[in-house]
Amino acid sequence: MTAVVVVAAVVWLWPREKDPEYQGKKLSEWIDGYQPFSPEDLSLGYEQPTAVAIRAIGTNGLPFLIKCIKIENLPAQTKIDTAVMKIVSVNAWAFDAYHQLRWGKTFRGPKAIWAFEVLGPQASPAIPELAKIAAGNNEGIGWQATQALRVIGKDAVPVLLRLTADAKASVRSSATDGLLDLAPEVLREHEAAGSVNQKNPSP
Repeated sequence: MTAVVVVAAVVWLWPREKDPEYQGKKLSEWIDGYQPFSPEDLSLGYEQPTAVAIRAIGTNGLPFLIKCIKIENLPAQTKIDTAVMKIVSVNAWAFDAYHQLRWGKTFRGPKAIWAFEVLGPQASPAIPELAKIAAGNNEGIGWQATQALRVIGKDAVPVLLRLTADAKASVRSSATDGLLDLAPEVLREHEAAGSVNQKNPSP
């Protein structure tokens, strides 16, 4: 009983996320509930409930999705976490509830990439912010941002072209693959120009 009370208190005091809603559920709830490999979600594709919610929320959801792209690693376990988990460990429900509350957001990054794919060109207003994230110092988060740019579509081609010269290997690779899908002719012209410049360097 004590474990349940502790989790209930933590949930009550935990800062609430402010994100748009669809049919009474926050976008964060739709994203967290999405199961990418469930047979039902796979069979329905872009017509499954979470995809419908993402399209209905539209550009109002972009700030939240950008926040999700910035999530990569599990947050460090603090002394408070250790103390709470010791209390709730006697109750499986309470333990799982606290674990989800504390670390459940970790998987939002990959799910946000899928959400950007659902939106496609509708997510174009997010391109400038995603470009900044992709060019940042964190390679894992930069890769996630580049993947999001790829699935937005052709509006992201100029940014992807710049990212082919990024210092981070996974970002360069993702940007190059994105251009191969979206605009292979642009990539060929870019590579040809680079080859010419190497042969004829400026004096």
